[in-house]
Amino acid sequence: MKSRIAAGLALMFASFPCFGAGGYIIQQAMDQAGRAERQAAATDMQCRERLKTIGEFKETGPQGFEVTVRNVTDARKALADVTAAQALCPQRTVTAVCLGEACDRSANGVTLRFRMLNRPS
Repeated sequence: MKSRIAAGLALMFASFPCFGAGGYIIQQAMDQAGRAERQAAATDMQCRERLKTIGEFKETGPQGFEVTVRNVTDARKALADVTAAQALCPQRTVTAVCLGEACDRSANGVTLRFRMLNRPS
């Protein structure tokens, strides 16, 4: 009889770490949405900081922004910058691109301007 009691107690105490691990896994699963939001915010901040190095960065409202690059010498590089912007900002979409002298009549030379907005959820 004592061996059965000892075995039962040993199994019961051995189950506590498994119970704790199960609770930890449940807690992590419940925090998944919060982590996704924090990751999206960090990615968006990195996106904005990198695009500020490309050209003039201007907020166009709470949902979007515009980047203007003046005196473009290589049109292919300018379009590659727009493509890179799309890759840098996965939760945003390019809504308008203008490349040429008509983008900014006051500028001397070719200008690139593109707008990005939040993607609808």
